[in-house]
Amino acid sequence: MFKSLSKRISSIKNKILGLGILTEKNIQSFLKNIENALIESDVNTRIVREIIKKFSKKIKKIDINSSFDPGKKFINLLYKEIIKFLDHKNRSICFSKEISIFFVIGSPGSGKTSTLGKLAYLLKKKERILLFSIDQTRSSSELQLQIIAKNANVGFLKNNFLFCVKNLNKIYEFSLLYAKKNKYKILLIDTPGILKDSFEIIENTKKILSLYNPIENFLILDSSYGQDSVNLARFFKKHFQITGIILTKIDSDTKGGAALSMTKIINKPIKFITNGESLKKLQKFNPKTIAKRILNLEDNDYFFKEIKKNLNFKENKKFENKNFLKVFDLEIMLKEMKKIRKISRFGIIDFFFKKEKYSNNKEEMIQDYIKKLESIINSMNKNERKYPEKIKKSRKRSIAYGSGTKIQDVNVVLRQFFEMKKLNQKMQKNRSFMSIKNLRNFLSNKI
Repeated sequence: MFKSLSKRISSIKNKILGLGILTEKNIQSFLKNIENALIESDVNTRIVREIIKKFSKKIKKIDINSSFDPGKKFINLLYKEIIKFLDHKNRSICFSKEISIFFVIGSPGSGKTSTLGKLAYLLKKKERILLFSIDQTRSSSELQLQIIAKNANVGFLKNNFLFCVKNLNKIYEFSLLYAKKNKYKILLIDTPGILKDSFEIIENTKKILSLYNPIENFLILDSSYGQDSVNLARFFKKHFQITGIILTKIDSDTKGGAALSMTKIINKPIKFITNGESLKKLQKFNPKTIAKRILNLEDNDYFFKEIKKNLNFKENKKFENKNFLKVFDLEIMLKEMKKIRKISRFGIIDFFFKKEKYSNNKEEMIQDYIKKLESIINSMNKNERKYPEKIKKSRKRSIAYGSGTKIQDVNVVLRQFFEMKKLNQKMQKNRSFMSIKNLRNFLSNKI
């Protein structure tokens, strides 16, 4: 979603970082370029000018050239200003002492039902969850929610009442009584898709919201809508009490600026973002991470959390088995390397390639590398996959020929295998090594 904006900002950033001294003319030129990049990425014009104005004042207040690295100081100040623009004081989720009731509202096709499932999957670690739908505008919506509830392993309650004025109290009492009786602590409610001319649905949704009085009422916004999402946000704020925004389809190929204007435009926090179809693809909105993506800065904290989550280890019981190192071979390595696809853009590939030259398109390069890795491993016999340390030079030639690669490629694969084995040994020897800090120290010595 941020590729276009990040590319433009990165181009400006690289020019700034290349200067030893920043003149007034330089600064004004860079500010104008940043302003244009944000506006062309659909960030609200008024908000962009507000950001640039505040940023410009900060630059004038300090002697930026007294800094050891003026360009870096400039980027750091811009980074902090973008965080302020994205952040909101009320980003945390609220819960009730008894049953916490969460609603999701939005336009048709915004992803309400699937997002509700993702939310249930995330929150089920805390309490027992019940999914319930009052959406009867789509015949398949309740069935979709039922399937999602089953996949997320949470409760589901079928609604037997038509969504109309005379049934609102019945719907409320029916769902709440069931939730209390079955000791559910969080009730997640799906609603009909609302259009600007859906007057009856708007009124009925308002009334049922007043009955339930939910502690959270999330507005679901499709980030691919561009400027239309801004108008939708204003419309929903006018008619409903919204506690926060969930941005869906954050992985779509859109400009992204309009979605990021939401917090300032309706004065409500973005609480979550979704970036895929899987139930696991919901994450808390983190302004720092987004700001780093926009400025194309490394996000080390997020990077190391992703390594920890994907490459080892607490969630994977086999890594905790003392006998694991005895069976760790090239086939297992291939499985683990495939996981790297998920976190490649955060720099993990730098560790495995030991700072060798590679193309700027890391995603494409990793896909090619995994294919090459698979081809090399498949060209080995069973014994070689199990005991790679026994592979002789003559066999390396044969493996390279059989996989359509070079001997150097085979050597790279073997080197990476021993690096992974070493990493696993380190983790098994010392459980405290699992901490982000120690993992960072170990990896930084390898890069």
